[in-house]
Amino acid sequence: MNDEKGENNLSEIKMKITINGQVMTCYETDSNVYKALFDALQEVHMFIVNNEE
Repeated sequence: MNDEKGENNLSEIKMKITINGQVMTCYETDSNVYKALFDALQEVHMFIVNNEE
């Protein structure tokens, strides 16, 4: 992914989120919604893991 100058922006955080078998590749710079979704999914996962113990 390139910025306006045509240079690679290495400061981007790349995330791959798998939902129902579909892989979504997200960049934090695309929208804070992706970051919020990623954080929420981690919290849900931790909640499930903690309740299984």
